[in-house]
Amino acid sequence: MLPLGRLGIRAHVGTERDSRLSLAEQRTMMTLWAIARSPMMFGGHLPASDPGTVDLLTNDDVIAIQQRSSHNREIIRDQSLVVWAAELDGTQVRAVFWLGDEPTTVRLHRDDLGVTEPRRVLDLWSGATQTAADGWLSVPLDPHGATILAIS
Repeated sequence: MLPLGRLGIRAHVGTERDSRLSLAEQRTMMTLWAIARSPMMFGGHLPASDPGTVDLLTNDDVIAIQQRSSHNREIIRDQSLVVWAAELDGTQVRAVFWLGDEPTTVRLHRDDLGVTEPRRVLDLWSGATQTAADGWLSVPLDPHGATILAIS
């Protein structure tokens, strides 16, 4: 169950409260559940949840990865960096996780990601696009953060 948004509604123990995860940590949880194709059950109260949480739960592109992607697997684990790969409707998908406690910008080469010459890289959370200059991608990440890239 995804403990996001407003929690503890009419709980028999504790009081109502918001999730104690930062928005970046909530995005990381949603990214992991999507790329691992895990069942998503929302454990909060949607009408009382903040707009940032609702945006995470209603991102159609991310939900499509959870529902229809294939060949999902971890491809990189290097200290605080973890990258998962998947395919969706002919698009190469890469989920990039930063386990560190400080913000960072990760530089990844297309060869390490196992992708062909990318023409367009779309961040499915922010909507930002970039091109891979000389095969390199720059991925800014919050502490305990993650993002999902659609590479075509």
